[in-house]
Amino acid sequence: MKLGFVGLGNMGGPMAANLLKAGHRVYVRDLSDAAVERAVAAGAVAVENPRAAAEAGEMVLSSLPTPAAVEAVYLGPDGLLEGAREGQLFFDLSSISPSLAKKMAAAFAEKGASVLDSPVSGGTPGAQAATLAIMVGGDLEAFKKGEPVLKDIGKNVFHVGPVGASSTIKILNQLMVGINNVAISEMIAVALRAGMDMEQVKAIISVSSGGSNLFQIEYPKGVAGDFAPGFAVDLMAKDLRLAQELSQELGLQLTMVPTALSVFETASKQGMGGEDVSVALRLYEAAQG
Repeated sequence: MKLGFVGLGNMGGPMAANLLKAGHRVYVRDLSDAAVERAVAAGAVAVENPRAAAEAGEMVLSSLPTPAAVEAVYLGPDGLLEGAREGQLFFDLSSISPSLAKKMAAAFAEKGASVLDSPVSGGTPGAQAATLAIMVGGDLEAFKKGEPVLKDIGKNVFHVGPVGASSTIKILNQLMVGINNVAISEMIAVALRAGMDMEQVKAIISVSSGGSNLFQIEYPKGVAGDFAPGFAVDLMAKDLRLAQELSQELGLQLTMVPTALSVFETASKQGMGGEDVSVALRLYEAAQG
């Protein structure tokens, strides 16, 4: 199938590569020339803007770092909307607000095209291995048409309801991820200060009630000081801001989200925004001297 793909970052780049491996013809666009060159070297075709990606592809996917970037790519000048046509499907794999997903879907519906918000979970390793979880909100028949392509980049693909529902679920997941990451960093800091055997700590917590999938990923990275981005600090901060905005729209006052958000925003201000979320441990190490 001919696919448009916009956004070739830490997540989008591997996803586009897996679509090429699956035999699709992929037309790519990214602001980074180096990212585009890597995709072209793997067999993709470069286009000059998102509009051209929409014109070239039977179906279009996007993976972008911020809601502002998503809105610009979909609704801005030379954006995907300008190249959209009747019956075309657009799957946005980014993490955005439910309200933005609905705004985009309404705009594309006027041209007879469908936008489905399709956020993913699994981080860079999942993107590279094509084992992502993909949550899709939108028309069920449109979902069924695009599902085979989504399965080329993800292991678990879910249709969760109307447009916006999947973005809400992704926010709920990231709310827990952000808070849990901070808890893991604090626990490591306490364990190190207490002089604990860190391998023994891992072995015991792994089979105790404090264990989690995230613990298995982030604990070894934190202890080893391996902060290469699996999921970057700036992206975590963005997702927690989305959680905070959604809670405010719903009239809820949360306690833990603002606290976790402040940790990642502090790390970002200290130049750690591109590093893995486990880098939050450095803040506690610095506080302890």
